Amino acid sequence: MSGAKRKRRNSKRRRKSDRRAFIIKLLLLLLIVPIIAVAAFLTHYYYVFDGNIEMKLGRKRPPETKIYSAPTVLYPGRPVTLPQLESSIRKLGYREAQGRMKGARYRVLAPNRLLICNDEAPPRKADIIFSGDTIHSIEDPDSGRELTRFALKPEVLSNAIDKNREKRRPVSFHEIPEHLVNAVLAVEDRRFFSHSGIDPLRIIKALIVDLREGETVQGASTLTQQFVKNYFLTPERTWRRKFADAYMSILLENRLSKKEIFELYSNEVYLGQIGTFSIVGFGEAADAFFGKNIRDLSLGEAATLAGIITAPNRLTPLRYSDKAALRRDRVLDAMADYRMITPSERDRAKSQPLLVRHTSILNYSDAPYFVDYVQEQLIRRHGDGALARSEYSIYTTLDPDLQQAAYESIQSGMKAVDAEVGRTGKAQVALIAVDPRNGHILAMVGGRNYGNSQFNRITQARRQPGSIFKPFVYAAALETAYSGGTRLTTASTVIDQPTRFTDGTRGYTPRNFKDVYYGQVTMRQAITKSLNVATIKFAEKAGFERVVALARRLGLNENIKPYPAMAIGSFETTPFEMAQAYTAFANEGRLSELTPIVKIRDRNGRQVFTTKSAHRQVLTPQVAFVVTSLLQSVMDHGTGSSARSRGFLLPAAGKTGTSRDGWFAGYTPDLLCIVWVGFDDNRELGLSGSESALPIWTEFMKRASRLQPLSKRNFTVPKGVRAVEIDPETGLPATKNSSRIETHYFIEGTEPTATATAPVLP
Repeated sequence: MSGAKRKRRNSKRRRKSDRRAFIIKLLLLLLIVPIIAVAAFLTHYYYVFDGNIEMKLGRKRPPETKIYSAPTVLYPGRPVTLPQLESSIRKLGYREAQGRMKGARYRVLAPNRLLICNDEAPPRKADIIFSGDTIHSIEDPDSGRELTRFALKPEVLSNAIDKNREKRRPVSFHEIPEHLVNAVLAVEDRRFFSHSGIDPLRIIKALIVDLREGETVQGASTLTQQFVKNYFLTPERTWRRKFADAYMSILLENRLSKKEIFELYSNEVYLGQIGTFSIVGFGEAADAFFGKNIRDLSLGEAATLAGIITAPNRLTPLRYSDKAALRRDRVLDAMADYRMITPSERDRAKSQPLLVRHTSILNYSDAPYFVDYVQEQLIRRHGDGALARSEYSIYTTLDPDLQQAAYESIQSGMKAVDAEVGRTGKAQVALIAVDPRNGHILAMVGGRNYGNSQFNRITQARRQPGSIFKPFVYAAALETAYSGGTRLTTASTVIDQPTRFTDGTRGYTPRNFKDVYYGQVTMRQAITKSLNVATIKFAEKAGFERVVALARRLGLNENIKPYPAMAIGSFETTPFEMAQAYTAFANEGRLSELTPIVKIRDRNGRQVFTTKSAHRQVLTPQVAFVVTSLLQSVMDHGTGSSARSRGFLLPAAGKTGTSRDGWFAGYTPDLLCIVWVGFDDNRELGLSGSESALPIWTEFMKRASRLQPLSKRNFTVPKGVRAVEIDPETGLPATKNSSRIETHYFIEGTEPTATATAPVLP
């Protein structure tokens, strides 16, 4: 072979080799560039997604301020059965003890005997013996000493509602019953505890369905992906979002354990809408739908919660119990198929009716108006920022039993109101109950339905108080005992007849209820019958300026002006202001500043705030008592007497009020309650206070007297007060010839000394 041919052949080989090398390089380049691009893409989104996870998880458990009720107190004679108490303490977080009594535990020792232990240091225990439907005795099991009372741990109020109108009751993984975990796994993600955040088999199946349908319709999300989507992303069904939740799920699985992820999921899962509220998390749903602590859910109830995850509003057991029951049964079938439960357990759970309770979100038993008021006070005291950065335990004055009693009394009483005025619209209602001795707010209802309206009519509604203001007039009249000039007493008289008063430059002619007038009447008769004209005349005798000054001394607002109409409550105030002012009558002249908070502790248990009972002596004990004695006449013989015929028989003082609305304010020595009923648009209610507010007040007080040992004692007569038998026709001391005799109380030195000259009876 010639050298030329050899050169040509070698050259051809080199060209072929060069082309092969070029193609290989090109192929490598074409392969490497996408790999680099994908790597860069994944690296970029790793930092984006990881940063998002870091940022949100860093605040997933923000400092959480918890608001607690006052502790429920057990005492001998308290009406409660052992099963009822066991149900209550389980909801408070007490757990049945299997071994040692350590922490918040209890043990049923016999059908009529329960041992309970509080989680305090040192722990407190009580051995409770029942007799029928009451507590017979309580003793310390260690010392054998009899106890007069035993306080349970306070309840965490469940209605601390965030700005997104979400109700939550966070739970830890160990609180979630195994059958709820299994129910969720059976229908949402059976391989949750084995996959790495995504489930390839479910993804392939979803891709096939989506390609066949031509759109993204098939869900393939694991529990981790569901949590990521709900917590970090949006619910849109796009490939971009699916990529994001898959990638972030893998990253999340590398950060947290399976139990931690399931716990997060359990506290973030959306479970429906009730009114304006979103129910978020199994803990809140267990209470909202079944009235239970999550630990106490039955197998069927757990299956119900797991079943509604896919369509919570279309399957809610509160509105669609039949659909919810069918879905529950499918969950139970799946659990049995996967051998999470036995067929007999499945069948037993299926046979149980699906029982739900009316949600506490829309009633008053968990005190939403009260919690809002507490939050307002905290923000005012600490500011939004400090509250958000801190972890406080707020111990409040709320009595859960009295709050429930308020709710039930309103439910009962407003049925009668609706029957009378329902054709003209839905009347509203508000109730506040306080301990007049220290100002503790024990119950607060700001409206009929918090879900529909968060307007708190106790603290925000300014309305004319009507005749419940009259005691202020008589208190000012009685204070003339300490000044020169005419001294007015409960036996002083005026003429009750149509009268025209001068109101500045205008004339003013008030009317009595139903235009009934009584001629000469004493102060006691005037308030007992709630006479408008007579009351204004007593205010005129005392001085309108004096009445206004006393009202402001008792904490009422600056809008009260010294005009005749003021004496019968024709100015605006709130039920809150009136309740605080009334504490002075019930508490021996000391005005108690109303408070919803007892103490605040930080996350380390250190006490950072304590409410000290704020008292101001605004009336003398003598004036306060004499006013109370007048209001007892109202209860026993006057416009408030239907409380007696309705069965409330404890010593009490009270006053009806009728303006455009209906009012009743009344108190015993240790419980004060004010009820308001009216229309939000200030229309005429058309019912008197005795017809609208008094029945609710009476029912509440009857329930309260059964729930806690209200004092059965009468009001204490202070030194400096004298009781004198009076002839009401003359206002002078009675004689044996007097046709009627009344016992009147007088501030010492003001009692009449002349003798009545009543006609001799035939």
